[in-house]
Amino acid sequence: MEHLRKAIDAVMEKEPSGFKEAIRLELMSRLGESLDAARSALASTIVEVNVGAPSAPPSTLPSKKMVAPQSPAAGVENEPPSGVDEDLMKEIQAIFGMGAKAEAEKPTAKDDDISLDPNFEKEYLNKSFKVGAHKVQFKQIGLGLSKPIRVYVDGERWELFPGPEAANKAVKEYIKELEAEAQATEKQKGT
Repeated sequence: MEHLRKAIDAVMEKEPSGFKEAIRLELMSRLGESLDAARSALASTIVEVNVGAPSAPPSTLPSKKMVAPQSPAAGVENEPPSGVDEDLMKEIQAIFGMGAKAEAEKPTAKDDDISLDPNFEKEYLNKSFKVGAHKVQFKQIGLGLSKPIRVYVDGERWELFPGPEAANKAVKEYIKELEAEAQATEKQKGT
């Protein structure tokens, strides 16, 4: 309330910076009060359990009131504590990436290829050339100097390399092997 009075005084005195500061302080105090109330409501629902060594026998039998905390990662959705505003809980979950909406939006890989990991970036054509009758393309994953290179031979994805030098050396050896295999199969068909 004190900050609101200061804001009104700043408007009357035509002082925009004073008005802005008073409103900022009022909003911060309201947010702080709301978060404190949410913290205390949440703290009242938490049960602490003292667990001894795994091999030690329990000193007392667990009471029916003791409840082990359940983690949201295990697939259990926790209900918001009583007394906490549902809209506030939704905002908190949105901020921290929790809740059903955040789970539905998480990217998932459709293939076992590590380069399809959501942390990898788009491919950019780095270099294209021919070795014999084979077309070779080097595509860089992401931008920057130290990004991995994916090699395509005749339009087919072949291998992933840490840099273009290693990729260039390996692809030349691979194409030599391909041509040797092709010649060997032609000789077998001819005889």
